[in-house]
Amino acid sequence: MILTERRAPVVDYGRIRRRVRVASIALAVTGLAAGNVAWALGRPDLANGASAVGVIPVLAVLACEMVLSARRGNLRLDIVAVLAMTAALLVGETLAAGSWH
Repeated sequence: MILTERRAPVVDYGRIRRRVRVASIALAVTGLAAGNVAWALGRPDLANGASAVGVIPVLAVLACEMVLSARRGNLRLDIVAVLAMTAALLVGETLAAGSWH
């Protein structure tokens, strides 16, 4: 019996990162569209919820990328965007939190 060396599978983090970004953008667009439809139908409560659902995944991705950049010693203006989006969500301005798209 010949023993072969087992290698760990190679993970393409760049590909995963691109897919997560595309998914978060799709959720943001869907949330914004659903919020606009709800607002047009006279349901501001649903509009705020749909907009928040669209913003939260984008905020999470941006916060993760900010942490990774900070660990590499490259702190950019992402922190301003994270703070602005978080503050807008906390005060109930969900459309303002997602309007940067």
